[in-house]
Amino acid sequence: MSTNDQNSSSTSAIFEDWKALEKSRKDRKFMKNSTQDNFTEGTLMMDGGNGPRIAETSPQLVLHIPDKSEAENGTSSSEENQEMTEEKERGKEQGGKCQVKTVYAEGNARCSCCIQWADQKPNDRDVKEERDRYAIVYRVVPHADDEWKTHSICINSPRLKSCLAKVFENYPGIDSDDNIFEYPFAPFVHRWERLLRAQKVERDLETTDHLRLLRQLLERELREPFDAMKKFAETGLVSFDNLIYALVPGEIITGSMHKDEPCASVLYSISKGKENNLPVYTYHIQMVDSDGLRFGIADYQWKLEAWSGTRQMTSLQHFPLRIHPEREALTTRLLQRGRKFEKLIGQHLKFYSGEAQFRNDDGKYQWKPVVGRVLIDAHAFFNLQDKASRGLKDLSELGKYPQFLPTETTEIGGLENAPFLTDEQCIIAVPHVPGFALDRKDWCEFSVSEVADIEWNPDLFKDLVLDEEEKELLLAFVAREKDKNRGTPYDPLRGKGRGTIILLCGPPGVGKTLSAESVAEEVRQPLYRLTAGDLGTSPTRVESQLRQALERCARWNAVLLIDEADVFLECRAIDSLDRNELVSSEPPPLELTNSQFNWLIMTVFLKLVEYYDGIMILTTNRPSNIDPAFESRIDVTLAYNELTQVDRRNVWRNFIKGIPPKEIDISDENIESLADIELDGRQINSAIKTGRLLALKESVPLNLRHLKVVLNLRAKAKAVLRSTN
Repeated sequence: MSTNDQNSSSTSAIFEDWKALEKSRKDRKFMKNSTQDNFTEGTLMMDGGNGPRIAETSPQLVLHIPDKSEAENGTSSSEENQEMTEEKERGKEQGGKCQVKTVYAEGNARCSCCIQWADQKPNDRDVKEERDRYAIVYRVVPHADDEWKTHSICINSPRLKSCLAKVFENYPGIDSDDNIFEYPFAPFVHRWERLLRAQKVERDLETTDHLRLLRQLLERELREPFDAMKKFAETGLVSFDNLIYALVPGEIITGSMHKDEPCASVLYSISKGKENNLPVYTYHIQMVDSDGLRFGIADYQWKLEAWSGTRQMTSLQHFPLRIHPEREALTTRLLQRGRKFEKLIGQHLKFYSGEAQFRNDDGKYQWKPVVGRVLIDAHAFFNLQDKASRGLKDLSELGKYPQFLPTETTEIGGLENAPFLTDEQCIIAVPHVPGFALDRKDWCEFSVSEVADIEWNPDLFKDLVLDEEEKELLLAFVAREKDKNRGTPYDPLRGKGRGTIILLCGPPGVGKTLSAESVAEEVRQPLYRLTAGDLGTSPTRVESQLRQALERCARWNAVLLIDEADVFLECRAIDSLDRNELVSSEPPPLELTNSQFNWLIMTVFLKLVEYYDGIMILTTNRPSNIDPAFESRIDVTLAYNELTQVDRRNVWRNFIKGIPPKEIDISDENIESLADIELDGRQINSAIKTGRLLALKESVPLNLRHLKVVLNLRAKAKAVLRSTN
């Protein structure tokens, strides 16, 4: 519909308002000659009491009141002249003229902020008025053919500005000094009742005039949205174009962020745009988040693609919580998850089973399964990766929304055994927490719902196949570590030799790695495991990766396990090495002999572990090759021998003990016969896992026959390998 057509169709409504105005202001007189027939171009006027009419050349809306009431009330000439003078003086003030001034866009502006506004249509500029004198400036832009489309309105009237500041108080995105409102004027729809109330209670008659003028203009522009919102209230149906009126900034809306997990947020604003040449809405939302030290408000975005016709609001991906069909159940679920999120601020060692979001090398995010122990630590997530934090706003900003109580941001040490967040804030908490997956050794975002407490195994250390004296020695070192301050930063200037270095040496499969896991289990601390493959093959990368691991272990008070650390422990062959050349070359030579490489690796390793303050456990299969420089730094060395028949019996029992009773049918006599077979611990574990697969296929408990099948196959394969060699 063109602007001219819109103005014409609103004539009757304006005339009704004019009659109401005329009736309410019998005691006031307005400047107008009842016989005047000279119309300002593009002006709506009251023609001699016959009602309003519109000049055909412009959609400009200007309201004048005729002198009919003046004649009826016997206005004297002197009074009339005095009021005419007062009216002229008011018209000189900015926004003092109770009229709407239409202006037209001109030029080929590249963006909306660069548009130049003209007082007349192009090629029709004989008169240029001072538009700032008008209470409202109505801006239109070319649309199609000779039609003009609404762009915005500019409020010049100080009286209107003052009223609108109260009408839009605490409305997200609108400041008290804003005076330009762009189409489609959704804020006026959301605060329409306030606008009507402001007009009703206003005592200043001139301010009432300006409010009525604004209302007339908006009623013309918002007729279709009002009808659509009435239909929405009755049926719940909404179109894509009218969605902006149905969603009120400041209310809680539901949606999803990660893997369709439901969540809630506060709608700050909604904007319409295009992506891939298709219309989309962008929801600008706010949620309660944490940087690991404090809670605050984080900004996020949701996208919604266009659709044709109308849809039920509750069928959309994002819609208000107040109309959710299962509002109470969802609110309870969100509140419980929010309380869980609240408890995860700071550092926490947890168990996780589910999918987590990782960032690939190309910067894209990918969901991968994670099962195992994880560290929840948002502060480390940002700082140890040199990533910018979320840029949280203070929680007190939520106080401008009616459903949120004012509160202050609280640091992690500020409260003890008291909730940081209100129930309403917990409901809009993010559904994820950042942290570190220990098995994958990678940073990722975990779903709060899948984070669980660790079920510690108190029998793991007791079941360790190790002499009791050696166990007591390990426990002594463990007890010392328990008394240390937790989470102290890695500081190479703090002093040397304060850590505990334990060397486990022996053949494969005798329990070296299990011993390290038992120690971590006993102290209930993370186990950070490294292999030579994780550290790399160049001295520079070894130093970088090892320094990074030491920093993480120092922060999390983790037990550091370097498995199969032979490459770092081997003796350095000084005779075949030009040490001065290596020390002075930056970077090291591209081609290194084995001796040169071993020298560099060992030197780097010794330099870093010297200042490590924590438990470090190393395993090796070749203890005879350990460099004397490192041997002097070892606090305790535990040597493991081949498993005896008694050891194997204990290993079989320990592994079988972890199987549910309904899934196992192995007697003590069976275990005695199995212990006679020469196997190491790793081979016993593998035989049990393979046997359980056979039992599962047959839908029967694991028994001796399944294990015999697996062990016979292993013996045949071993014989073939020996004959080949």
